[in-house]
Amino acid sequence: MSKRLFIIFHGRFPSERAAALYAAEHAKSLAAHMPTTLLVPRRLGRAALPPGTLPASVRVVYLPTLDLFWIPILSRTAFFFSYGVFSCSVFFHLLVHLKSGDTVDTNEALPALAATLVSGCVVYEVHDFPEHFLWVYAMLFRRVRFVLATNEWKRGELNKKFGVPEQKIIMERNGVDVAQFAPQDRSQARQSLGLPTDAHMAVYTGHLYAWKGVDTLARAAGHLKDIEIYFVGGTLDDIVRFKEQYGAVQTIHIVGQVPHAQVPLWLAAADVLILPNTKNVEISAHYTSPMKLFEYMASGRPIVASLIPSIAEVLSEDAAFFVPPDDPAAMARAISKVLSEPREAESRASRAQSAVLEYSWIRRAQRLIERLA
Repeated sequence: MSKRLFIIFHGRFPSERAAALYAAEHAKSLAAHMPTTLLVPRRLGRAALPPGTLPASVRVVYLPTLDLFWIPILSRTAFFFSYGVFSCSVFFHLLVHLKSGDTVDTNEALPALAATLVSGCVVYEVHDFPEHFLWVYAMLFRRVRFVLATNEWKRGELNKKFGVPEQKIIMERNGVDVAQFAPQDRSQARQSLGLPTDAHMAVYTGHLYAWKGVDTLARAAGHLKDIEIYFVGGTLDDIVRFKEQYGAVQTIHIVGQVPHAQVPLWLAAADVLILPNTKNVEISAHYTSPMKLFEYMASGRPIVASLIPSIAEVLSEDAAFFVPPDDPAAMARAISKVLSEPREAESRASRAQSAVLEYSWIRRAQRLIERLA
């Protein structure tokens, strides 16, 4: 078994963004098996790590970078400056601190390449699928020990497009803290959030990007009566855009950003949870392994979801209410069906809750450790 684990994440940390939350949960779950170091960039104005976010077995190291994101005229190139300097910092840190038997894990391509220069055990996680600089990724896939795919589609494409052998591919979807998102009393959750206890509520949590299908859900409101639709999350710019488009609809409530620790309450408060992803964008249809899907499943609430490959490979038809993607009327009918058939809705939600145990961070980490042994 590897002696220590180094996880590389090029992003603001800590943060409420899904990528940072993934990095924290990934590190925390693996730290139960080996000492873990999380390497992140030293960004300007970063928040302090809240107490209890990570166990003592996870060490967070902030490495030098070039942070130009605060300069508007450089906003488009700031990422590349930061990425390049951070990758160099990663290389020198590993050169000094890496020991024989240690493992490096990351979903950052350039830092992964840098790591292969000093480590024979690098795991590269394919979160988005490569669309550009394919020769770089082909070289990377040859050099790393394992390539981790977060869904079955990516596993197949890695083999077909890049010739990555099956024995080199690890297939592990994203996960969930099952205890954190366990079912809670609906009325108490609503009271805690200051919500009406007698309303019918459909809830969506996450970003308001178009590929998430949020416009389909918003347009479904026009086909629904007496059902309140809550959108929880989004960047500040997207929240402004969404309010301009849909803020006048009385049954649409744009909550905005909330701490991730509050998300379980919003799921518990719902009568039905919505996963409206579009089929028209590759990241939605094939690339994604949405953490919110597993959070929804763990909450014990009925799920209405778009019938697309990235979701259907996790959720069975008897564990959710599937609808054709990008169809507001179909979405509205499914939401109404959940509310009019409570026994069937409860039965499907229960199946989803049972199935999600396989996707807990704990079980995921156990399987990864077995492959790395």
